Amino acid sequence: MTFDIEKHGGSVTLRISTDRIDAACVIKFTDIILSAVAKTTERIILNLESAIYIGSSSLEAIVSVMEVMGQLPKV
Repeated sequence: MTFDIEKHGGSVTLRISTDRIDAACVIKFTDIILSAVAKTTERIILNLESAIYIGSSSLEAIVSVMEVMGQLPKV
């Protein structure tokens, strides 16, 4: 899994390059996202276009990070 960070005006695009984001790599995936969040106060766009498969644990990680960022109401 590789990633690139690009700044565009008022947002940051985090591009994750891998074909599968599953339980085997969810910790690294979460660490990459949290690292990007910690480095900016701008809006983050998560580009997962190269992923063919995104497992439920990875989706849970995305939702958790969005909660941390205040993008989702806590339920």
